Amino acid sequence: MTYFHQSGFSVVLDKTLLIFDYWQGDEGELEGVGITPDELKAYEHVFVFVSSTREDQFDKVIYDWDQEGVSINYFVPIEVKGNVRGKRMKPGEEVKLFGVKINTYASTDIGVSYLITYNDVTIFHGGGLNLWHWREESSLSDIVKAERDFDEAMEPIEKLHIDIAMFTLDPRLGG
Repeated sequence: MTYFHQSGFSVVLDKTLLIFDYWQGDEGELEGVGITPDELKAYEHVFVFVSSTREDQFDKVIYDWDQEGVSINYFVPIEVKGNVRGKRMKPGEEVKLFGVKINTYASTDIGVSYLITYNDVTIFHGGGLNLWHWREESSLSDIVKAERDFDEAMEPIEKLHIDIAMFTLDPRLGG
C-alpha cells in the first residue's frame, strides 16, 4: 500500500493494482516519482478510482497511463461532466470485474466512497466522506447538519467487515 497525498493511495493485491484519487499535486509534486505507465505494465489488472470531481481527487493525468498500452479500468462518480472515460458510479451500485467486487456508498461531499472486495480482503476508500466542519468557522447548526449527514452516510458502512480503510484526515476538522 502506498500513500501519495490528500486522499491518494494505491494498493497491490497479487497481480492487481488499485489506485484511488491519484493527484500529482498543486505543483506536480509526484511528477517523475508517482505512478508511471511502465510501472503499470507489471500488473494484469489495473483499476483507477476517482471519488470526486474535485481537482485534488481527479487528476486527468490518469488518462495518460492507458496511452502506453496498459489496460486500465476507470471508475468515476456520476457527477463527472463532459467526455470522461470510466464507469460512472452512484451510491448503491455494484460491479464485478476480474475477481474484484466494487460497491459504492454515499459521501458527505460530492462523489462516492468505494468498498472493494478481492480474495476475502475488503478495502474501503472514503473519498470525500467525512464529518466536515471546521471548529474555527462552522456554526452550531452547520456542525449538527454535518454530524447528521455523516451518521446517515456511515450507517450502511459501519456494519461491514473492513480490513483496510483509507480516510481523509484534516487537522482543521473539529471533533
